[in-house]
Amino acid sequence: MVSQIITALLVAALDTAWSMCRAGQKAALAQSDIVARFWLGVGNTGEALEAIVDRVSAWCGIDISASMIDRVYGL
Repeated sequence: MVSQIITALLVAALDTAWSMCRAGQKAALAQSDIVARFWLGVGNTGEALEAIVDRVSAWCGIDISASMIDRVYGL
């Protein structure tokens, strides 16, 4: 039960991290340095969140990649 709750929280965190990493790519198209730094910061935060999810899932013994694949294919 606890493992399922942690997995659900980690999946939600990965969804957020993925969006943040994608937003970081907007820095290449930014027209000012301030906006580019903002988007780079968002992207870096997303990467840090992914690293945290990876460490927590390893610490808890959860195969988060299998959970994400199961979710995509509806298994």
